[in-house]
Amino acid sequence: MRQSEAVKHAERGLRTLDDLRALDGEKLSVEARTGLKYYNDLQTKIPRDEVDVWNVAALVLSALVLTADHYSCRRGNG
Repeated sequence: MRQSEAVKHAERGLRTLDDLRALDGEKLSVEARTGLKYYNDLQTKIPRDEVDVWNVAALVLSALVLTADHYSCRRGNG
């Protein structure tokens, strides 16, 4: 939430996330609504072993993308 938006809400007496949720999206930016929607999910810690699996998958995918890009450049397509 932008500082100017936070100041306006504070002036209206809104102090907690529950106060903002009570607005039901009224006068909230898209970013603020998205933050409220996913706040609890973002507070949940992800187990380390799950993070490691995703890191390995990202490394494999990035290697495949680099290989494909290198191949297209050699053929004069990139």
